[in-house]
Amino acid sequence: MALHVPHGGVRGHREIQNVLRFLIATTQLLALASAAAVAQDPPFQMAPGFEIEAVAKEPVIRQPVYLNFDERGRLWVVQYLQFPFPAGLKVTGHDEYWRIQYENFPPPAPPNHYPGQDKVTILEDTDGDGAFESTKDFVTGLSVTTGALVGRGGVWVLNPPYLLFYADANRDDVPDGEPVVHLAGFGLEDLHAVANGLCWGADGWLYGYQGSTTTATISRPGMGDEGLHFKGQNLWRYNTADRRFELFAEGGHNNFGIAQDAAGRMFTGGNGGVIGFHQVQGGYYWKGWAKHGELTNPYAYGWFENMEDHSSKVKLSQGMVSYQAPNFPPEYQNYLFTARALVHGVSAAEIVPQGSTYAAHERFQLLHTEDPHFQPVYMTQGPDGALYVADWHDSNITWSVSAENDRIQRETGRIYRVTYGKNTPFAPFDLGTASTEKLIEMLEDPNKWYRQTALRVLYDRKDASAIPALASLVESHTDQRALEALWALNASGGFSLDVAAKALDHPQPLLRSWAIRLLGNDHTINESLEAQLAALAANETDVQVRSQLASTCKRLAPAEALPIMLAMLRSGKDTGDPHVPLLLWWALEQHIRTDRVAVLAWVDGARQANSTIFDTTLAPRLGRRFVQDRRVEDFEACATLLGMLKAPDQRQAFLGGIAEGLGRGSVPSIPASLKDRLAALLEEDPGNTQLLIIAARLGNTGVFDRATAMVVDAALPVEQRLPLIKLLGEETHAPAKDALLALFRDPNGGALRAEALGALQQFSDPAIGAALLAALPNGGELKARIAGALVARKAWATGLLQAVDSGAVPAADVDRDLLASLATLNDPAIDALVQKHWGAIRTSPAEKLAQVNAIWATIKNGPGNARPGVAIYEQTCGKCHVHLGVGRKVGPDITGLNRVDLWALVTNIIDPGKSVLPEYTGTVFTIQGEDDGLGAEDRTITGFLLRETGAETTLVDSAGNEMTLPTEKVIGKTPMTLSVMPENLLNSMADQDLRDLFAFIQADSPPPAE
Repeated sequence: MALHVPHGGVRGHREIQNVLRFLIATTQLLALASAAAVAQDPPFQMAPGFEIEAVAKEPVIRQPVYLNFDERGRLWVVQYLQFPFPAGLKVTGHDEYWRIQYENFPPPAPPNHYPGQDKVTILEDTDGDGAFESTKDFVTGLSVTTGALVGRGGVWVLNPPYLLFYADANRDDVPDGEPVVHLAGFGLEDLHAVANGLCWGADGWLYGYQGSTTTATISRPGMGDEGLHFKGQNLWRYNTADRRFELFAEGGHNNFGIAQDAAGRMFTGGNGGVIGFHQVQGGYYWKGWAKHGELTNPYAYGWFENMEDHSSKVKLSQGMVSYQAPNFPPEYQNYLFTARALVHGVSAAEIVPQGSTYAAHERFQLLHTEDPHFQPVYMTQGPDGALYVADWHDSNITWSVSAENDRIQRETGRIYRVTYGKNTPFAPFDLGTASTEKLIEMLEDPNKWYRQTALRVLYDRKDASAIPALASLVESHTDQRALEALWALNASGGFSLDVAAKALDHPQPLLRSWAIRLLGNDHTINESLEAQLAALAANETDVQVRSQLASTCKRLAPAEALPIMLAMLRSGKDTGDPHVPLLLWWALEQHIRTDRVAVLAWVDGARQANSTIFDTTLAPRLGRRFVQDRRVEDFEACATLLGMLKAPDQRQAFLGGIAEGLGRGSVPSIPASLKDRLAALLEEDPGNTQLLIIAARLGNTGVFDRATAMVVDAALPVEQRLPLIKLLGEETHAPAKDALLALFRDPNGGALRAEALGALQQFSDPAIGAALLAALPNGGELKARIAGALVARKAWATGLLQAVDSGAVPAADVDRDLLASLATLNDPAIDALVQKHWGAIRTSPAEKLAQVNAIWATIKNGPGNARPGVAIYEQTCGKCHVHLGVGRKVGPDITGLNRVDLWALVTNIIDPGKSVLPEYTGTVFTIQGEDDGLGAEDRTITGFLLRETGAETTLVDSAGNEMTLPTEKVIGKTPMTLSVMPENLLNSMADQDLRDLFAFIQADSPPPAE
């Protein structure tokens, strides 16, 4: 049915009322149809050759969130029925990122806990016909349970804030007694982001993932430790034998589940429009810094991004499985199959080597349905080689605590089995009672599930009698069997320094890599192995072996690690690798903490290694590291290194690190050793940009006049002038204002003009406000940023609105997203002018509903063209959001959001405060004014916090102006109660423009060029 809604008022009057009546009636019919549809299996579109069947559903299984097969081929299911609030905890509020705060946290641990609705259920196929006839609950009455894993004589249950162990020595599926709390302290601030993904690693450790919007302080009850605190995303592991807990890697997106490939590599998904991350030991990965917190290492100075991918950029990539079994065709072996809840399907990605890491290429959709109730949230590979999919089966999968009154469906849930062709059921079996010899045979099974399960049982058993046979397998094979045997040798207690020495000479690279990793577990090697590893560092041909070497160097003693790292530098390899250079920095930085004398001696050798990694990665970070904390001993080390680094490129890189490390925080007096060396260098090279910045940060005001002359010297390279422009603005050097204005007024200034604008924002001089205002109508690509600068100061904002009122500046030159900033100034005259020229900033719920209905109908009334929609997007949504690479990244990148549901899209734009996540509602920052000779007027900036450290805070305003300020200058932070995203954004848009805009927003790939 086509609906046409003409313009007028709120896009039509009587016509809108008719549309509303139609939609209300339709909505009632749809609700009835939806209730009936929930009970049906969705109509799936399957990739050629694949079939799907439901193997469990409500009422037996509801809200499944975790699946895992035990050694008897039984399926363990966690039913997450307590979601979305923990039992017994009173919510007292939320922080600025909507992390829930509880009155009585932490809750007591089981069995003295507050009883909840979660349960751990076992499904069993007792007769081998492929159906799960038997259902039993292992434990019930839990609250917030995300994993249940058999092993080590019982069942490990991840029940945040606790990791519990239920002993079950006789394997009768009845706990032998009360659970033992092994770990405590996982956060519960967001039940979408709690600890999850419980699995056994090939090294015998228990692995899990910490979600994004939670914090943790992990302790081991009974061990007397203070606890390891961290925020946000982390891949952790726990040695159940000696109770060691550590972070394996930090960062990534909000992920549920861990995929482990045939080589024991770890992959995690994400919720930011990416397939996921290849997580390496000791790696630091991207985080949402302000919301998710900094890394635990304040000296990381970098991180790894997600795997480069060529997917549809759909948000939510969860429940990943690295597949390997004969059931699927050979071309799909080792693919990553990924649950994509927001598009109601499962995708398949090929993992392609990219240096020491991987790129992910999405090749096809394994399954898909238009039924919104199908919400795949977790997957596992079964003994039959099938893929088992946990279906949350609730269209409200993106429920958030900002919608606490929304209905949560707890009565539904499905588990599906996906096979290539018809399923071949497996007869009942029990690897737990199999002989050790039989388990060793299974290490050669083509189905990865049998190999991994046999390995887990060998870890449970620790049968030393298996050592000779396994050692023989390691030496006699060069394929996957040798790797499996090495793991099993470790499981049986047979991995030793002698075994490691042999493995390091093995022809199979994976064996060499894993021998290095296992050596790092105990943080020690002998002199012979040290020499062997150093030789390997110099001559190794496999980049992943070298990557693991760099990771393990972080775990060894400095005397053992530093020679290996120097050999890696001298080899000249890995210069452009995505991981190795930073892994080497993280190892070096670790050893600065324990033996700085050894590190300084090492640098003297490394500077002569002719190493690009040292020159471009290590040298600048060393400079930053030795000034960041403003300690005398660090400054002394800095002076020593300046004396060592005589090569111009190395010295300049080191100086750049010093300048960055000093930043904008206050700097105490520095020792004469460093002051004299810097002064001598500046005298030798008075035009050195980095030396000028360092001198200014250290209080030498005499360099400002030199910097002012340099920024307008057209003979100097642009890259030399840009940092000086920024410096003059940050230090509000009043005599530089004319020079900065000259750069800003140059229509051909390019990057210099943009940087000058950023510098001029720091000054309160009315003449600068007048200059910005005069430039606004012809501001070109800087127009939005100019307007954003003007609305930050009350005096400048008043001048802007008066110019709009007089007609000197068109109202269209002030983006609607800046109106919220004007409202924060709390000035009646400003509010009156905003109301006069733009109308109400916020509209009533009834008006919003009418707008949503009218715009939805207009879009549905005809076809849209994505190509012209790109330009419309750039002028509207693209001012704050990126889609398919178009726009500015102020708010979230919408490429990875759910863009299929047109009604939801329109609602989100018309009523942004209803559904926009709290971290995107913005904050009103009050910035203490810098006295530029004409007073010190405070600024009010509406925007987002990007990063915050002890000394510096980085903000971005709604116009896209990014600024780094001394944290002490941010004197006020007030979370906004409403989204900074403007309402009424679409009101004056023509019908076809609306259709074209949404055609682009809903596109999964850029439209073809003309």
